[in-house]
Amino acid sequence: HHIEDFGALAKRRPLSRRKVLIPAGYPKLDLAIEWAQGNKGLKSNVAPTVVYAPTHVYAVNENLASLRNHGLAIIRRLIDGGYRVIFRPHPVSFRDQDKKLIDDIVSEFSGNQRFTLDRSKEYKGSYSNADIMITDLSGTGFTFSLSFCKPAIFFLPNVEAETGMRGIQFGDREKIGAVARSLDELMQKVAQLNQVDMSEQILRYRNQSYFNTGNSMAYIAE
Repeated sequence: HHIEDFGALAKRRPLSRRKVLIPAGYPKLDLAIEWAQGNKGLKSNVAPTVVYAPTHVYAVNENLASLRNHGLAIIRRLIDGGYRVIFRPHPVSFRDQDKKLIDDIVSEFSGNQRFTLDRSKEYKGSYSNADIMITDLSGTGFTFSLSFCKPAIFFLPNVEAETGMRGIQFGDREKIGAVARSLDELMQKVAQLNQVDMSEQILRYRNQSYFNTGNSMAYIAE
């Protein structure tokens, strides 16, 4: 998709035509894949685990982000449905205008054994222990799925806010999981994806969409 985007840019900006694109790959993803392969999370025998990782909310994306309007309800529906929930807000949300909202959510569920708040700077532990991710616009859904070969559900009820949007974060979501437009549909998708193994589908998508998976750093050095 980057090749296509830069090609389109070159048509609009002639100076871009003098750039050389190197199909290197994504070293950060390679490191995450390597870590995931060596650190398999523990499958819960009690209940499936869902990590809810909403994107950081700011003026540009507030109609697409889920935390303010739906965060509390998403977690409540999951816990009431018998799922274990790891709540991992964007690190910036802990110290901006959403801090109180996060505090309220934590206060609401802190006594529930199926609720965990993840404040760590490192996401890999939570991601490896989760069976499914719920996010919204955040690219972390792709990080989760492509690193651990597990599905992500993108919760975006405001369809109109996506008008004119393009890119893999819109066009390729169902290749690594699902899109949900309501809380009811979200719960249906969680239940469905919990019953299927998408690892082979996600692996095929990863191999088709990224250059030099597992070898990008060596390729760049060469």
